[in-house]
Amino acid sequence: MTPERWQQVEALFDAVLGAAESERAALLDAAEPTVRAEVERLLAAHDAEDDGFLAPVARLGELGLQDLADAAFAQDEDRDDLLGTTVGAYRLVQRLGRGGMGTVYAAERADGAFRQRVALKLIRRGLDTDDLVQRFRAERQILASMSHKNIARLLDGGSTGEGGGDNRAARPFLAMEYVEGEPITAFCDRQRLSVEARLRLFLDVCAAVQHAHQHLVVHRDLKPSNILVASDAGNAPTVKLLDFGVAKLLNPGLSEYAGLVTHHAARLLTPAYASPEQLRGQPITTASDLYSLGVLLAELLTGARPYDLTHAAPAEVERIVCETTPAPPSQQVTSGEAPGLPGIEASALAKRLRGDLDTIVAMAMRKEPSRRYASVEQFADDLRRHLDGLPVRALPDEVGYRVRKFVGRHRVGVAAASLVAALLVVFSIVTAIQSQRVAEQARIAERERDKAAEVSAFLLDLFAQANPALARGDTLTAQALLDRGAARLTRTLADQPLVQADLLDVMGTAYERMGQYAAAETQARTALALRVRHLGLADTSVARSRRRVAEAVHWQGRYEEADTLYRAALDALRSSGGRQLAEARTSYGALRADLGDEEQAEHLYRQALIALPPVEGARAARGRTLNNLSILLRRQGRTDEAFAAQSEALRLRKAALGNDHPDVAQSLTGLAILHYGRGEPDESTRLFHEALDVSRAAYGPDHPQVAAMLINLGGLYLRLGTPERAEAPYREALAIREATLGPRHADVAQPLEGLADSFEERDLLDEAERHQRRALAIRREALGMRHPRVALSLLLLADIAKGQEQDDTAAALQREALSIRADAFGETDGRTAYAQLLLAETLAETGKAAQARTLATASLRVFQATADADSTRAADLLATLVP
Repeated sequence: MTPERWQQVEALFDAVLGAAESERAALLDAAEPTVRAEVERLLAAHDAEDDGFLAPVARLGELGLQDLADAAFAQDEDRDDLLGTTVGAYRLVQRLGRGGMGTVYAAERADGAFRQRVALKLIRRGLDTDDLVQRFRAERQILASMSHKNIARLLDGGSTGEGGGDNRAARPFLAMEYVEGEPITAFCDRQRLSVEARLRLFLDVCAAVQHAHQHLVVHRDLKPSNILVASDAGNAPTVKLLDFGVAKLLNPGLSEYAGLVTHHAARLLTPAYASPEQLRGQPITTASDLYSLGVLLAELLTGARPYDLTHAAPAEVERIVCETTPAPPSQQVTSGEAPGLPGIEASALAKRLRGDLDTIVAMAMRKEPSRRYASVEQFADDLRRHLDGLPVRALPDEVGYRVRKFVGRHRVGVAAASLVAALLVVFSIVTAIQSQRVAEQARIAERERDKAAEVSAFLLDLFAQANPALARGDTLTAQALLDRGAARLTRTLADQPLVQADLLDVMGTAYERMGQYAAAETQARTALALRVRHLGLADTSVARSRRRVAEAVHWQGRYEEADTLYRAALDALRSSGGRQLAEARTSYGALRADLGDEEQAEHLYRQALIALPPVEGARAARGRTLNNLSILLRRQGRTDEAFAAQSEALRLRKAALGNDHPDVAQSLTGLAILHYGRGEPDESTRLFHEALDVSRAAYGPDHPQVAAMLINLGGLYLRLGTPERAEAPYREALAIREATLGPRHADVAQPLEGLADSFEERDLLDEAERHQRRALAIRREALGMRHPRVALSLLLLADIAKGQEQDDTAAALQREALSIRADAFGETDGRTAYAQLLLAETLAETGKAAQARTLATASLRVFQATADADSTRAADLLATLVP
């Protein structure tokens, strides 16, 4: 086909796609016959496999239309006058693909700042109408709101008018991370991956989609061509999720785009992966992405999609997807409906898929959105359970459900035959159930009445000992009262083990509030043992006890042990859901943050918030979760989000707990830190002192939480340039933590580092080094040699070494810190880049310019991609290193 003929085909194809259904026939009838025939082939291919917003022309070859693909590319080469021009800061060097609405180019930085290759999306000339431009900008906003290792990152955006390469009407563009990869299905087949390897790769896809859902974005076009796998020699395969061009926005902050995106999405969805509700034009939720993931998983496991829609008309596509149930993957393989997987015999593959995987796929692809998995996280969790040999939570369709569907299809015939029998059966069943319920309610009421009487009697007897007339001068502290109560509990309530367990929980909480974490653990473990013995492992109260033990172990710094306990508690609580599960997620999130896994911590906090609405009864728990999330966001430099979360946490905590509750002090401290970051030191100082006063009044002077407030106050004094004032609060905090937690607890390192900073600021470098080395040793012993907080201690010690003019020592410490951060956060994380920059500065000072230049360039690339303020510092360093 000549380029001229292809131009006619393309023009008609675009016109037909953009026309109403009633107008398409007239457009085709008016065309020259050979052009019409080619367009009809394209339309058939489009319906079978629409690649969404920017479909590569190369897909035509995969669809058996190689002659059209060759002609398209030939014509592109003849008339693409943008190649070699500049768009924004980028020079277009190669066309990667194109679709009905836009073009994707490989582009390189053209401003000389640094070398960078990007994938640049540019809306087609002539289609830059207001609504399509808005939708393009919506995709840019969606990408900007997300940051995940498995989602192609947005690097830049603008319009052609900003760069000068295209002097005609400005058209919007966005520059994205350039991904050298292939569709996930092609990658798995080419690598001849096993079922297990495919599942683990698919879990990365789930992680990316879950991240989008957490940011209130539904992708709506999940399919292999939008999920690329990059595999560099020697590195593990990396999944990258692309193309949010038809995503649905659930985020009110992006609502200006929501209606526009929805308007175009119906035409741009891919029928082979679309959910029933998408095809019917019904409301779209995260459950729609779940369905598409189910289709993708079936294709990864069998080599074919669950439905063959190749030659189906649109109405037939809707009927097939919405009304028919595909065979399970294992049956598709044995029947020959699916080709199977390379290197695996059909019988062996069917056996591997039969059971769990058949059931998981079926649940993800259920017709009704409400009957699918509740979230992508649950879907992924079932796959992980399957890989670990644990029972999955997905269940096959029940007989009762299939009967209801049958009745729904044959209402008249079934109704007449079953009415009399149903009435008789229902009457007898209801009578029996009501009798059982009445008896059970009576037993529950009696048991709770007895339990309340036992608790009341125990507490009256215990607190009577504080009566001066009975105590005879023995003034009891709260600590002593608790100790006596714990000693009396097993004797007084020996015949009431569950009452014992409840009271042990109360006492454990009191011990925890006093900072007596070992005693809190003892109470929690005793309560857990009683509940296991008398209720069995499946009872939800046992799961709550496991969480209490995990928290007590966590507070004592035994992080790995706590991780195991939290996982067991969460596993048991998932089936019950609700507030208990949400609070357990918040606690586990705090542990994952302590272990340096900030991504999972944020995920856990956001999952908890979904289940904790800001209503009476859940305010305090929601406030705690928001406080933890705010701290995490602040550490990541997301200060506006952190401020909003902490402000809401403070409001909820005051409403639920009162102004003088110690939890309120936590939120006051968080806001104090954020106010300082906003350049408001006076407000920050006021809030710090208010938080310290509340904590001392609530806890007394020697509690770990008071130590935390003192550490924050010391940090404020350092930032205000008064290091001599910081020493006293840091020393007091150190004494409290050593006394309550022990001298080798991980949290003891924090006041030691503060003291080191206060000495360093006053040029007392030997004292600074002594305290910093002790902090480093504690963190290595408590957290392990490769923990991210160990990296922080190394960098602080390196800074002291530089002050002592020990540059070689400083460089060695910085190299170790860089290695730890690269492993923990990845090469493109800002924290890793900052360690690179520090090492580059040290190397530059010692005359190692070439090494310094390499590191500074790498850090600058990350800083500019993330708009980090340290990019100027890195650029200035590079300027001094120009050979």
